[in-house]
Amino acid sequence: MGAFSRIDLTSFLLGFVAASVFWWLIGRLRPLIPPLINRIKKFIQDIRERNLEVANQFLQKDTLQRAQRMHLASALFPLDEILIPPTVLAPPVSALEKHPTAPDSIASQIIPYTPDWPELSANYPVETLTLEEAISGHPLIAIVGEPGSGKSVALAHLACQLVRNEVTENSLKGLSPFYFHIREIEIFEEVSEPLKPVLSFFQGRLPVVLRPRFHQFLTDRFNSGRAILLIDGVDELSQEELPLFNQYIHLLKTKYPNLRIMLAASPAYLNGLIESGFQVLALSA
Repeated sequence: MGAFSRIDLTSFLLGFVAASVFWWLIGRLRPLIPPLINRIKKFIQDIRERNLEVANQFLQKDTLQRAQRMHLASALFPLDEILIPPTVLAPPVSALEKHPTAPDSIASQIIPYTPDWPELSANYPVETLTLEEAISGHPLIAIVGEPGSGKSVALAHLACQLVRNEVTENSLKGLSPFYFHIREIEIFEEVSEPLKPVLSFFQGRLPVVLRPRFHQFLTDRFNSGRAILLIDGVDELSQEELPLFNQYIHLLKTKYPNLRIMLAASPAYLNGLIESGFQVLALSA
């Protein structure tokens, strides 16, 4: 009891009042804490985006330049001046999430679905989809067609649409396209980190000072699900190389499940692509 008798009443009251005011303020401010935390997170994200904007600008400029040269007369005029917007034949039983099967038209009842012979339906009003509609409805799309049918031009056109933000599907807005030919990356050796071949290709086109920033940009886009791969030339792979390519795609999809991929493939050899979850769509003639 002797210890309690030495407590100063004034100090005790001041401490009690201060503690009461402190916890009263905490109770009043508690509803404001989550919005404040969200604003801080958004502020940090905005700073990060601004730091990565230089890398994003390089990617957009480089993608646009390469896509506009994706035709035989590129030395005379850009792709946009001669482009006929490409479409793909809509499958009879649609596997595209956002695009269910359309009602049968007279043309679709008479003309069969022939992805290996799209010229048969070229002069009839059969159901078609734009590449934008196809990739927004399914994350893995394999465009098939014979050599010279326009698969490379179709991928180049979609790359330009994404760079210019000309897409109308909300699921595609803000995506960064990583557009390349399959022969431009090294995937046929042992790959432990699936992003490394893509990073090596683009970093080889960068000034040295931008390479660390681009690495961060690439990782951010893939981790956040804001990346789309546009891969040309898969139809040029041999029967021995295609299984290795499928293994690489499996590694990518395992590590980055929200990644979207559109590629150009051969209608005669789809070993592994369908098993990997790709929706095969024929390019309209």
